[in-house]
Amino acid sequence: FLGRASAKQPELGSTIEEDYKKCVQACTNAIEIDEHNSKALYRRARALSEPMTATDADTEAAIRDLTDAAAIHNSAGSRRTRVTCATLQTSSSTG
Repeated sequence: FLGRASAKQPELGSTIEEDYKKCVQACTNAIEIDEHNSKALYRRARALSEPMTATDADTEAAIRDLTDAAAIHNSAGSRRTRVTCATLQTSSSTG
């Protein structure tokens, strides 16, 4: 869902916003099963913050998810997570 929504190519019969919502729900389900799933936290954060309709609350939730993901996945692979979190925090404080 995230890939299609990010590429602005929604699933057939769907909208980009619906794909982002489906991604958030799928990631939330994965996190309920495994709260240490850093990939699901990262993807949910992106799905919350990327839509044009993202609210301040969505951005704050995304920052929390990214912070948690970075803490769980504390290795070289979490660099992208930390950068994305820093970018959201900067845009949140300036916007």
